[in-house]
Amino acid sequence: MTNFDHDESIKRFARQMRQMGVDDDLRKLGAEDGSVVAILDFEFEFVE
Repeated sequence: MTNFDHDESIKRFARQMRQMGVDDDLRKLGAEDGSVVAILDFEFEFVE
């Protein structure tokens, strides 16, 4: 589980997603720097 109230937890989550290839897949789907991405009920800003 990730505690999104702490910056370090968010950074760790982002690194894990990047290692899993999520960033590459989002780019293939058209995500650009600043795009809002929704996964289930969670939204975040895609940052290059």
